[in-house]
Amino acid sequence: MTDCSPTPAGADRPRRLLFVLPNRFASRNILTSDIPAILAATEGVTLTVVSLFADDEQRVRAFNNTNITWRHLAKPAKGSALPWCLRLKYALMNAVYGLVHLLLLKKGRHDALFYRFHQLHNLFIHRWWAAKRQEAPGSLDGEVQKKLIDPTLAWPWPNSRGVFDLLLSLRFWQWSCNPGVEAFFEQNQFDLVVFNFVQTSPIFPYIMAAKRRGINTVGIVGSWDNPTTKGPLYPCRRYVVQNRYMAEMLKQYHAVEGEKVTIVGWPQMDIYKRPGILAQRGEFLATMGLAPGCRLLLFGASTKRFGRHEPSVLRHLLRQLEGGVYGPEVALVIRAHPGDHHWQERLGEFQGRTRVMVEPPNYTDRVHLTNLLRHADIVMSTAGTICLDAVAFDTCAISIAFDGDEQLAPGDQAALFYQSEHYASVINTGGTRYVESCSELDQAINSYLQDPKQDEAGRLALRALHLEPFDGKAGERLVRTLLGGV
Repeated sequence: MTDCSPTPAGADRPRRLLFVLPNRFASRNILTSDIPAILAATEGVTLTVVSLFADDEQRVRAFNNTNITWRHLAKPAKGSALPWCLRLKYALMNAVYGLVHLLLLKKGRHDALFYRFHQLHNLFIHRWWAAKRQEAPGSLDGEVQKKLIDPTLAWPWPNSRGVFDLLLSLRFWQWSCNPGVEAFFEQNQFDLVVFNFVQTSPIFPYIMAAKRRGINTVGIVGSWDNPTTKGPLYPCRRYVVQNRYMAEMLKQYHAVEGEKVTIVGWPQMDIYKRPGILAQRGEFLATMGLAPGCRLLLFGASTKRFGRHEPSVLRHLLRQLEGGVYGPEVALVIRAHPGDHHWQERLGEFQGRTRVMVEPPNYTDRVHLTNLLRHADIVMSTAGTICLDAVAFDTCAISIAFDGDEQLAPGDQAALFYQSEHYASVINTGGTRYVESCSELDQAINSYLQDPKQDEAGRLALRALHLEPFDGKAGERLVRTLLGGV
């Protein structure tokens, strides 16, 4: 792992940085962190952000700093198009690149490499979708089916590492180019390009443009599950990860280690250590209409695809709340997943119930979420990252591994998700209470309400593997990594 010490005075360092943010989580994790402000406050440094969402432009403007600018990821260039000679050059290059991949039957495309990578390593996500394909192939949407469960994507020699490496190298052959992105790079000179969620296809033309010009690149592995669920890494000179577990997964599955990997912590968790963010418990509960002595249960819901069982589990929790099983003053907050477009359909029945609050999807309410995690007595989820956020505050966490009253197909059962590589590592620490029935859930809730110190050693082990370094300075470490002669 590399050292994150500051750059010595006078040392060469990149001055013109480009951040490529290909999805909502990438935008949230960077633009709601301290990273842009730290970079913009650094003498001589300018930062350009490209993303897919117009509201990100407002977030960039909110920094009130002319050293930070925003462009739309799909149309980043300004003004006129490329000269005709460059347009012709890039058209010919793309034609050759397309012909090569046509001859390869498109086996070097993102979806084919995605499938081949997971099959080659026999990862959980490959086994899971293969099982779902056998259960009900017609119920799966086309894009998911193409990417995850179509065996023809890995034909021929699906278990050949040599074939995979050859196809991966051809995928990033320098003859592929996007004229709009090329025009953007012609108009702007960058010393360093930073890619968040470095396994996603929208960043591909930017990777190629940077590679063609010999620009330094850093890939941020966007989330702790990505090394084993999002396919091969796109090629960068260095990579940034959040924790020791991710570094181990990059070594095991991507053959990337040593000086090429830097552990910085979770920049989106820096807010948890920021002074003035946390309200007093009584004050925070009052903002939610709750009495100071109320005990608070937080249920972090999944998306519809992963949470078919959750309404049934929530009905059980509601019955127990109304029956006083957890005590006289206990409230339940149901927090919809930020990416759940079906939350009202799934969770609407719980709105307006006594001592139950349903919070709609929200990517940006970081201050409220911080207080909610800190002042909750227990956080519950189905293999959700929110349990890691809870453990950051030493809040008791429960991992739900049963389906309530639902009779689900094996591929949809909650317990299956804990076989994934990343979440199995969480359960193995003992940092969350793993429950397999309604009675075990009730027992865990009452046990934690009586003694929140239970499983404290497990939470410490979980933090060591998945959260450290956790000191509120992950953003600073990332900036030092980027400006430290990358």
